[in-house]
Amino acid sequence: MANDPDKEPLLPQHEETSGSYYSCSCYSYSCLLEFLFNCCCCSCWNGNGTDSEYSRQRMTPQEDACTYRNGYPGTEDNPNLNDNYRFYANEIPCRPDGAHIDDIHNSWWGRYDKLEHHHKYIQWLFPIREQGLNTEAQKLQLHEAKRICSDPVMHERVLKSYELMLDFYGMKLKDRKTGEIERADNWKERFRHLNHSFHNYLRITRILKCLGEMEYEYLKAPFLRFVLHEAIVEGTLDHTLNSCMNYWLQVLKDDQERADVKTLAAELAARVKTSRICSDPVMHERLQYCTFEINHSSHNYLRITRILKCLGEMKYEYLKAPFLRFVLHEAIVEGTLDHTLDSCINYWLQVLKDDQERACK
Repeated sequence: MANDPDKEPLLPQHEETSGSYYSCSCYSYSCLLEFLFNCCCCSCWNGNGTDSEYSRQRMTPQEDACTYRNGYPGTEDNPNLNDNYRFYANEIPCRPDGAHIDDIHNSWWGRYDKLEHHHKYIQWLFPIREQGLNTEAQKLQLHEAKRICSDPVMHERVLKSYELMLDFYGMKLKDRKTGEIERADNWKERFRHLNHSFHNYLRITRILKCLGEMEYEYLKAPFLRFVLHEAIVEGTLDHTLNSCMNYWLQVLKDDQERADVKTLAAELAARVKTSRICSDPVMHERLQYCTFEINHSSHNYLRITRILKCLGEMKYEYLKAPFLRFVLHEAIVEGTLDHTLDSCINYWLQVLKDDQERACK
């Protein structure tokens, strides 16, 4: 798959040193939404979202994600390495100071202090084809992943590991078949912790990569949709936005799925911004003035046509439909941009490249 083009940073950056995140710059929540709505794209800076050898090589998020999505080109499988298979077969414990997989599932559930401060188990629960900071944990081999996935008991254990960590983060798997996630009963306490626990963002990148290796790719997009809703709409996980957009989203293997999640993020941000503007009398008055100017400035309609065409040429096609939905709502429901309707229907809508997307309008 083709790599995403380099773009400017979307959100404040978490600097990463030796596999851990440090505090980001103090941006307000409204600024985060502003960045997200205006850009909705992945950033490009040195650093990585996993505790892997690639972070020490200072790969960009795009390079790291592309390497993962393309199956680690040039990496050979070693048939003599089987630690991950043996761990998920419940034959050996994780190292160091660990336990067997069934013991972890049975006795570590809900032990949040242990899950937080024990830093060596995560590489065993979620092995990936990169060497992590735990030198006693082995890189995942392709033959191991194949054997684990072909054994119903072991494959179920991988899913149980995911559910263990979801509970740690204040979430639970509502539907195992679709991957839909909902809040756990103790979500407030756990969300507060996750929102300020940046090293767990490294863990989540690893978890998502592992799910893709273990034939659980379908679980990743529902996780991202849930986090985006909590971060943007509810404001409960707003500190995760940077990692969500620039790391977690990038490890979705399907190009269209990545584009769909980006579009969702832009739509959620637009919805929140519109709601906040309308609830503030001063901002609402400014909006009315601006929309009046646009509504009676027909030469700008030609400009908008050019803008939309350009977005399609520059791999920002996904931004066009949310813009049209917003304008149509303002024109038809609110009546603030009613003069734009002719151009919106007869010109702007027509430059959507996807036939189905045009038909939906």
